Amino acid sequence: MNQNPIEQPTERMDHKPAAVPVRVDVFENKEEILLTADFPGVPPEQLNVRLDGSELLIEGAQQKSEFDGFEPLVFSRVFRVPRTVDPEQIQAELQNGVLRVQLGKSEAAKPRRIQVTNRASQ
Repeated sequence: MNQNPIEQPTERMDHKPAAVPVRVDVFENKEEILLTADFPGVPPEQLNVRLDGSELLIEGAQQKSEFDGFEPLVFSRVFRVPRTVDPEQIQAELQNGVLRVQLGKSEAAKPRRIQVTNRASQ
C-alpha cells in the first residue's frame, strides 16, 4: 500500500479554513518530498510558505483586479511534515504560476546499503 508521505491537512486554531481549496500534488523519492500547487496570477510576494514545528503552512491571496467587484481570493493549506525531512533542506519556488516546495530528507532518513560480512563459525 503506497501511503502519502505528508499527512492529510490539519486544522489550526490560529488560521481560518481555506476559502478556496488548493489542490496540492505530493511526490516522494529517496532524496526529497515534493509538493506542487497551481497559483496562476499570484505573485511570489503574495505567497507565504512557513514551517512551524512539524507543520508546513502554504497560504496566500490573489488580489482582486480593479475591474471586478470580488474580494481577494484567500487560500491556505497545512500539512504535517514527517520527521524524515531536514528543516534546513526546504526550498520554495514559484515559476509560471506553479509553486514547488522541496522538502529534502535528512541523511539518516535516506536509504543506504548495509554490507553483509561473512563470519566464520567456531
